[in-house]
Amino acid sequence: RTPRPAGDGGNTFRSVAFGSGTFVIGGSNDIDTEPVLFSSTHGTGWTSRDPGVNGPIRELVFENGEFMACGGPNSLDSGFVITSSNGTTWTPRTTTLSLPPYSITFGLGKYYAMTPGVPSSVFSSEDGTSWTGGTVPALQNHRQIRFFNGRLVSFDLGSFFPDSTFRTTTHGTNWE
Repeated sequence: RTPRPAGDGGNTFRSVAFGSGTFVIGGSNDIDTEPVLFSSTHGTGWTSRDPGVNGPIRELVFENGEFMACGGPNSLDSGFVITSSNGTTWTPRTTTLSLPPYSITFGLGKYYAMTPGVPSSVFSSEDGTSWTGGTVPALQNHRQIRFFNGRLVSFDLGSFFPDSTFRTTTHGTNWE
């Protein structure tokens, strides 16, 4: 059993990533308003890190040789994307995202971010800063997006509907 980061104060951890010899764990404070971020090189001694943003961290990934995290305020204000090459020093990317993303991935030569909704929205970016996209009618309340084996995969985990749904695309558009 790995102990929780010291001084976490009842934080809610939502995501963990590993890359470049470093574990990173993130989420929000106990009232879900501010981000929390910790890193560790061995998974037992954790150091608090400053993400440089406001609002809960919804997801962390290590893709395309860097850590990426996304999230934003619960008020549905604009979201954020932050990146780090080492998991310790984080850089907020200025984004054009109008909603807080719940999921982020890299594939097909682009970054992809997803915001839940009915329908959900998918945004893409070549640089992680300028984002284009919008709602995708085929994606009803999807919250997760991943890149596997040449395809983007989106799924809803059955969070609000009794049956989970999955959709895929090889282009970032035309979801099947």
